[in-house]
Amino acid sequence: MAFMPWTDAFLTGFRIIDIQHRWLVDATNRWYDEASQPEPDPQVIGEVLDGLMDYADNHFRVENGMLNRPGYPGSEGHIAEHANFAVQAA
Repeated sequence: MAFMPWTDAFLTGFRIIDIQHRWLVDATNRWYDEASQPEPDPQVIGEVLDGLMDYADNHFRVENGMLNRPGYPGSEGHIAEHANFAVQAA
């Protein structure tokens, strides 16, 4: 069983966001699977973490563009969460 099983509860109804979220879940599971090995491969761990950093940058850019549309409820708080995450991850 996966560390973080995909569930339709993650679906937003926005195709690009749903594809990106699915990638995030899959990458999280790849990281966990490797990190759980008796002797994790540092190269695999590094590749997954690099991919996650790229993902966050690209995903936040796409999602922030959608959130900046007029009338989107809660957009300021959600964009602030993205910025806070980016600072913590750096």
